[in-house]
Amino acid sequence: MTGHIAEEEEGGSSAAATVESPQRAQEEEHTEQQYVPEIPIEAQRANFGLLCAAHNPEGQCVNPAVIPCQICQLVAYCTEECMRKDAERHSGECPPPTEPPSRSEPTSEIPDDPVQDEGFFWANYAATDVLNLAANEGIEFDGFLRILLSGTFGLRHLIYSIVAMPETACPYLEVAISELEVPHLYRTFLSLLILRKGEEINMDPYEVADLVTHVWYSFKWPHHVVAFFKNHLAADFEPFTGGRESHVSLGIDPIIKFLYPSDTLALCVGFSLLAWRAMKIFLDDTINQKPMNLESMNQESTNQESILRDREKDVEAYGEPLENAFARMSPSRVAGLVKWRQTGLMLAYGDSGLPHAQLNPMFYCSRPESFTCEPLSEWPMNEILDYTPYAAEADVYGKMVAYVREMLVKFQLRLKRRGIFVKLTNAGTVKLSGHLTKCFDREQKFDRIEAGHLFDTNAPLCFLTFSPLLRHHEENPFATLLIMTRGTFTRSDNPRTREIIADEKVKLFQPVSQSLDSIAPPVQTTDNKYSAACVHRHFALQVFDREWDMFSDRWLADPNYFNYEVMQTEDTKRGIFQTGWLGLQFKRKNTVKPRWQNRLMPRTGKILTEEDASNLRRWMSWSTTRPERWLEWKKVKDISWDMWSEYCDYLPIIGTRDYTVMELENMYGFLARETEFLDIEEEYENCACGSKKRRNKCEHEHKQEPATSTEQEPAMTNEEEAESDGWMQMDSAEDSAAGGANGKSKQKKKKKKKQKKKAGKK
Repeated sequence: MTGHIAEEEEGGSSAAATVESPQRAQEEEHTEQQYVPEIPIEAQRANFGLLCAAHNPEGQCVNPAVIPCQICQLVAYCTEECMRKDAERHSGECPPPTEPPSRSEPTSEIPDDPVQDEGFFWANYAATDVLNLAANEGIEFDGFLRILLSGTFGLRHLIYSIVAMPETACPYLEVAISELEVPHLYRTFLSLLILRKGEEINMDPYEVADLVTHVWYSFKWPHHVVAFFKNHLAADFEPFTGGRESHVSLGIDPIIKFLYPSDTLALCVGFSLLAWRAMKIFLDDTINQKPMNLESMNQESTNQESILRDREKDVEAYGEPLENAFARMSPSRVAGLVKWRQTGLMLAYGDSGLPHAQLNPMFYCSRPESFTCEPLSEWPMNEILDYTPYAAEADVYGKMVAYVREMLVKFQLRLKRRGIFVKLTNAGTVKLSGHLTKCFDREQKFDRIEAGHLFDTNAPLCFLTFSPLLRHHEENPFATLLIMTRGTFTRSDNPRTREIIADEKVKLFQPVSQSLDSIAPPVQTTDNKYSAACVHRHFALQVFDREWDMFSDRWLADPNYFNYEVMQTEDTKRGIFQTGWLGLQFKRKNTVKPRWQNRLMPRTGKILTEEDASNLRRWMSWSTTRPERWLEWKKVKDISWDMWSEYCDYLPIIGTRDYTVMELENMYGFLARETEFLDIEEEYENCACGSKKRRNKCEHEHKQEPATSTEQEPAMTNEEEAESDGWMQMDSAEDSAAGGANGKSKQKKKKKKKQKKKAGKK
């Protein structure tokens, strides 16, 4: 156990101590005893699996489905008799086996990418394991770890990481989740309350998982979901509705806090005043909203009809045209997309939506944009598509329901072995560090930070925000800042990458290789115009012909975009990936995540097969098709507030507005309360030591510690960089997250450098 782990467990907050219950002490005495569910998951899966799609006047058949429709593979039936009885009804929604012909006119303007995949409301990258204990702290690790999840809907990463933990690992996790957007804050908060209450009342984990799945995704809820809220969660809503007292912090930007103690899932919420009031509206509507009755002409039903019309408008504004969808999806896949757009219900394709009668406040109260886009991207593609057993092979949404529900069940069973403590807040990126300090009453240093997509949105802000929050590698050598980027694969600002993209456009119509041309032939046209027929070939070129690492490295190595260190080093030829920045150092070998999370690799070397063609069709038909690259950073030294603030002044953090010094102070988190700064601001300006730099409290008291002796070594000299395009070449994608840095390879590199230096002297 490392030093920081023991320190954290001894100095934990009072909220964290809630989890240190007699039950937890008893668990530690019997760590070798693993929790065994009363009913195995395999047995319960049959009770909550795919139902027969046959419908009759009494409702839907409730028997397990085993015989799929051979035409669409979207529905399945329990018997041949049920299939015959339902044939007439199903024929109206069974899509034809072939796609309709394209009606759009070809264009001479060829896009850089076959699909404009930007992502809007739903998270556009999959849930992932942010711990990877087997390759880092160890498969038997049972110490303390603190995690920060700041990307969209970070709760999914927590669930995925806990389910993926080795059976022999039993860490105590303190997890901070920050959700700035109210709809995601609401679905995170409500689902945590459900999970906590389910354990408290000893509810069937599958029933709990069913409730949470509807809260996360369904546009409308069935009656039993609302009944659970009214019967079991009304008391938990009282801190927001006024029935129970909550704690309000002092300062200019007050935080309202409340603790929900538990032995398995302790929850502490800390929201701003605006978020607290918004949550009150959402929770009031969760219980008090009347069921939909579109036949009555009262005011409420008129509002609900308006919301349904908003769904149609959202599809028009943000939905991919069906003409484009048919170019990359099978007819059955398009049918599933259309049904999701129409109903918004997270159900199997053949399930009835009639019992769903109450609108989900996540869509009803906030009216978010692009919520009709597909939520499939929030979970791993292969794990959903390969989910078995599932009779309706082409029913992607049905598989997602089953997959997410089972992940939630495994998460609940794992928590019975050792509880976790979750801190939920709504801090924006700029105020995150100070907000966390005010929310949870002490400085926060994290062993893992998942930064979401902030790097693609604003790279300088990403580092300025998270560098103060990451734990130093001398305290925990495995502490890692995890940055996900999708833009580096598509950015064409570099001359070399522009040339590559231009060549790809030519290759759409010309042969490349016998292997590639066999699974995606060149488009036959006389005028080289782009049409739906080009989409398949375009994807094949991106996936199998483009050099992913080189393309991404070109962008990341460009000092015109990432030379933030120039203020200190005056080195204009290298960026932060070579020099490091703000005490952070780029890890050349990933130890937590594979470098490419969703890379398609030929199964048999360079020769493409029919299996590769099948994998390509799966890839291009998914809701998000852009590759995801994970960049990992470690903290090797501390920097002063003085230096940090200079970078804030120098760099255009957002570009659309100027942040006040007080907001930047909140971001860095040096002061817990703004009022403290207001009282001593004048004293800083006229300090007796002669310093005119404001707010550096350590410098003012003349107790500032020197920076650590650990210096960042340049990754490669300018000469070496010029010799090689692959300056960021790391391990292969298959084993990049399999362990720590290889000591032997480091020694070889050092020897080569010494040999070069000696040769130069001679």
